[in-house]
Amino acid sequence: MTTQSGGSGSGHGLDVEALKREVEDLRKEVSGLVQTTAKAANERIRKASKQAGDWANDAGKHAVEYRDDLEDRIREHPFTALGLAVAAGFVVAAITRRR
Repeated sequence: MTTQSGGSGSGHGLDVEALKREVEDLRKEVSGLVQTTAKAANERIRKASKQAGDWANDAGKHAVEYRDDLEDRIREHPFTALGLAVAAGFVVAAITRRR
């Protein structure tokens, strides 16, 4: 920025106006950068949200398949399932008693 002196006597009127224009230009440029950054961030958030939703759906499907498989095995071998449940109960009881 250079100092220009005009016929007005003070010579600073042009400097102030030039500075105002530069500040306004910078404001517009920063505003544009903020908007561009916000759009990019929103796009990344949208993609990550979709991916998380897909993973959640897959996990839900796998959980249902696992539950169905477990139910089938329990129906096929009820006494084995009961024995495992009793053994698990003893293990949990032994662990909690020691604390």
